[in-house]
Amino acid sequence: MAKDEHSDGGASPESRRWTRPRQIVALSLTVCLLALALWDLALRGGHPIASSNYRPNWLAITALFLVAEIFVIHLQFRREAHSFSLAEIPLVIGIFALSPFGLIAARVVGSGLALVVHRRQSGIKLLFNVSKFTLETAVAIGVFKLITDGGTSGEVPTWGAATAATLAATALSTVLIVMAISISEGAWQRGTIRELLGLGTYTTMVTTSLALLAVTLLEHEPWQLAAMLVPVAGIFVANRAYVREREKHESLEFLYDSSRLLHQTPALESAVEGLLYRAREAFRADLAFLFYQPSGDAELLHTAIGPLGMAASLQPAGAALAAMCRSLQAADEAIELGDDALSLLATVADGTPLTDAIAVTLQGEDRHMGTLVLANRVGQVSPFDASDRRLLATLGAHVAVAFENGRLEQSLAELRALQQQLSHQATHDPLTGLANRKLFTDHLRVALSESDRGVGVVFIDLDDFKAVNDSLGHAAGDAMLVAVAERLRTTIGSHNLAARFGGDEFAVLLRAGHHDVERLTAQLYDAISQPISLGRDQVRPRASLGVTIAEPGVLDPAAVIRDADTAMYRAKSQGKACVEIFEPAMHEAAMARHTLRIDLERAIHRQEFELLYQPIVHMHSGAPAGVEALVRWRHPTRGVLPPAAFLALAEESNLITEISRIVVEQACRESVQYDLGFVSVNLSARDVEDRHLPTLVRDILHSTGLPPERMVLEITESAMLNDADKAAHALEQLKDVGVRLALDDFGTGFSSLSYLQHLPFDLLKIAKPFVDDLRLDHNQTVFPRAIIELAHTLGLTVVAEGIEHPEQIDVLQELGCELGQGFYIARPMEAAALLDWQAE
Repeated sequence: MAKDEHSDGGASPESRRWTRPRQIVALSLTVCLLALALWDLALRGGHPIASSNYRPNWLAITALFLVAEIFVIHLQFRREAHSFSLAEIPLVIGIFALSPFGLIAARVVGSGLALVVHRRQSGIKLLFNVSKFTLETAVAIGVFKLITDGGTSGEVPTWGAATAATLAATALSTVLIVMAISISEGAWQRGTIRELLGLGTYTTMVTTSLALLAVTLLEHEPWQLAAMLVPVAGIFVANRAYVREREKHESLEFLYDSSRLLHQTPALESAVEGLLYRAREAFRADLAFLFYQPSGDAELLHTAIGPLGMAASLQPAGAALAAMCRSLQAADEAIELGDDALSLLATVADGTPLTDAIAVTLQGEDRHMGTLVLANRVGQVSPFDASDRRLLATLGAHVAVAFENGRLEQSLAELRALQQQLSHQATHDPLTGLANRKLFTDHLRVALSESDRGVGVVFIDLDDFKAVNDSLGHAAGDAMLVAVAERLRTTIGSHNLAARFGGDEFAVLLRAGHHDVERLTAQLYDAISQPISLGRDQVRPRASLGVTIAEPGVLDPAAVIRDADTAMYRAKSQGKACVEIFEPAMHEAAMARHTLRIDLERAIHRQEFELLYQPIVHMHSGAPAGVEALVRWRHPTRGVLPPAAFLALAEESNLITEISRIVVEQACRESVQYDLGFVSVNLSARDVEDRHLPTLVRDILHSTGLPPERMVLEITESAMLNDADKAAHALEQLKDVGVRLALDDFGTGFSSLSYLQHLPFDLLKIAKPFVDDLRLDHNQTVFPRAIIELAHTLGLTVVAEGIEHPEQIDVLQELGCELGQGFYIARPMEAAALLDWQAE
């Protein structure tokens, strides 16, 4: 019997490496190349492979392959499903009737149609099976021709050659299937190849003998061929009956083992875990859950076993899952679960999406005791069927009886569970179940005192987590945190420890050396970055990771955590979504930032900021139009600091709004005092998000006497990326005050056109990089010309920044740019100096 497909095994998509599907594709392409090579070397030719007096047409042989692959027998070996067919019969007939090319084409077309139309295979699985069909057919032809070249169907040596050919094809098919399974599972399946070869050799001998008899009848007495239908059908029915009896025996053995386990294991927790592990194997399921309702009003507990092992053991299930279990109580048999129940189960499913599940209620004499659930049928042979539901119903009855008969043990186990729960709550995060900061610090202190090779700590902060809460809601944010926590737990193993410090911050303790710490950190980064389904939405988390490795002799856990935190903030400053390893210089830089932040707070109190003004002129006349206010910090010990030295820190530490207030107020006051024309002030992203900004601007304009139309507020696109709708509302409120708005650095962001269309800007400032390369050459003016024409179409005034050469002015005048500023026109200066500049 030829085996025609392989199962994906028990590994879930989350547990397999992303390269395994590519490895199976590579295996399939290699098989195709080997078949082509064998064809080129030995199988070319248009004549039949063996001499015979009959000539069934190609379509008949193709149809036989199609039928053989439709009527298959599915046999389960552990967690892999295999399909056996009677394909040897058309293969042997084809050897005596078709050319090599004709036989290979008949096999690929006939069997391939069965896979596509009847079994609905596609993608990698179809590619593998078609490739395998091609090579095993080519090998069968090659073996036959090697033993006997052109023999007739009636010769005994030719019959032996046909048998050797089908046995070779069966052996090759077995090896290829086991290779594919091994790639999917991540480990070589030695036991599977021995079992398959033994069964395959026996059945291949039987079907080959029938095929050779069919060849003889076709050559001498074709009308008697109908008699072959009886033994062929008999073999098919007998094998199917064997499979059913084998499955029935395995089911009875499973029920016996499960009952013995439940009655002989004194601890409820251990008994449940053992039961679920056995149930996963027996039902060929990826996941198994048991929801247990202790007597009284105690909270529903759940134990979950996933493809990566234990996911939860007698943990609180939550109100939603408790409601789901109550809704199933009315069912008096095992049932399939719907999409809503699958979504609920996914929250405790070890990070694995659920596709199908069956459940049974555990009903005691006087109360509902829980629910048993099996989910995600392994392989693609069939989903959970009626026989699975009957077996699960029987298992549920056994489990309920075992729980009823073990009330004392259950009461003791419940008491221990309650004690453990109280202890757990004091040392673990209630949302994710991970360790909290206190437990993590205690474990770190012990690890530092015991380690002789160092201890690694990884500090993790999810990037832009606030956007998930704001856009999808806090429930989705919590689900995301739970999913990330599960990924941390499963990635690092039981020897290490993961903790949640609060919010979107996590920490991981790695009891490992330098090399293993770096390897595990890379695995953590990859695990966190996989997509997470949040209801109807899917998000791909990104995280900044900071790593420190404490050398032997370091005993201060607070210092180690601080260093990891410092490295994490370095990763944030490097653009997020990356990993940084702590270096002593980072601590020095962090201390310097801390000192600078304290100085910055003092500077706000002491009014240490001053403004310089860069003139903005009319491009055609050169006459002053206004100024841009640029803040400087006159530090008491470090001298005058430019904005780049402190504004990012001010924005990060929420001091930027106070600095912006100082700048706006001073700019308005000096603009009135020195008659500077309009005055332009830059706003940060936090300023735009501040709901008090419009009121603040209105009050400052009123107190200083500056007309609103002489105030221009500049906003960059980055200030609107977090929440464009909220930013639009804030800008509309500023427009109501009467000020003008400018879009700064146009052309460097991602959504400039949409901002121009929908937001109330008055001016557009061309970013300096586009002005830098301006020449009279047409190719250098295409983009600035397009910006200016677009702005004019929308009724906006254009300001060119960074003018440093006279030829830039000529080009900008030619393009119709109204206003400009830059070092060539004037450098930033104090307000009083502007009077002298204007007089020149």
